Amino acid sequence: ISDNAYEVDLPKTNKKDRVINVRWLRRSLQADKQFSKVPPRMIAEARSRLTEIIGIAGIDETNDTLDIPEDLQRTLWDNAKAIDKDNKLRDEVSKAAG
Repeated sequence: ISDNAYEVDLPKTNKKDRVINVRWLRRSLQADKQFSKVPPRMIAEARSRLTEIIGIAGIDETNDTLDIPEDLQRTLWDNAKAIDKDNKLRDEVSKAAG
């Protein structure tokens, strides 16, 4: 946006302003073992993406079939594995799904 302000890509569920002034930032030194490489998923974000994932997969509830394009299969499996790792998230998503 300007020399001292940047727009940050935040999740849909975040209610804070997306523009951050650089004076509020500080250098971060991370040890590989101390911090996770992949940020944790928020339960609210998973719920909001649930219908999006179902739409991409092409779930036909009437005929109980799936039509998943080959290029999306790996991405969907990776997302499913990430969701499965967090027990709380798995429980919340299954409750939301029905």
